[in-house]
Amino acid sequence: MKGQTLKTVLLSAMGGAIVWWIVLGAAWGWMSPGSAENMAEARADAAVLKALTPMCVAKFQQVSNKEEKLKGLQTASSWQREDFVIEQG
Repeated sequence: MKGQTLKTVLLSAMGGAIVWWIVLGAAWGWMSPGSAENMAEARADAAVLKALTPMCVAKFQQVSNKEEKLKGLQTASSWQREDFVIEQG
């Protein structure tokens, strides 16, 4: 009987901890360290993209054969576009 009570108490505590974690996540935005790291990486990537895009566009506008390069980029498949841009400098 005593072992059954201890098992019930431990399972109840684990269940309560899980419910508490879900409540904190929903109400106050708490998350695991892994989720926070993924969110930070996504924000950093977006910030770099936002900062570098105007410079890349300005550099592209200065190229003499930009129409030809733009057509080449548009005809490249989506998974080849990164390689195309790197090859063009």
